Amino acid sequence: MLYIKEENGTVTSRVRVQPRASKNQISGLLDDAVKIRLTVLLKYN
Repeated sequence: MLYIKEENGTVTSRVRVQPRASKNQISGLLDDAVKIRLTVLLKYN
C-alpha cells in the first residue's frame, strides 16, 4: 500500500530494483513498491 505522491512539493515513490543482489538491502514491501537490493552496477544507455 505504499505508493506516495505529493505534487508541487514533489515527492513520488515506487521502486523495485533487485538485480543480482545478495545484500545491499532495504528489502521491504513490494506491491506498490520499495524493495531495493542491488550489488551490481546498473547501466542504462
